[in-house]
Amino acid sequence: MNLTDLTATELREHLQSKAITPEEIVQSSRQRIPEIDPIVNAWEFIDEQVIQAQLTKIST
Repeated sequence: MNLTDLTATELREHLQSKAITPEEIVQSSRQRIPEIDPIVNAWEFIDEQVIQAQLTKIST
């Protein structure tokens, strides 16, 4: 399953059923950014520390 192909609703359902974790969603998104960003040029800066802090916050 490619998480970046799922809708927000589908992601929520998978999270609720414990089929995936927030960490898996973030990892999948991080992997996809370098593939797509040269085309859409949407990211100027990605703060890895903030990402990790938010993951820690929602995982506890």
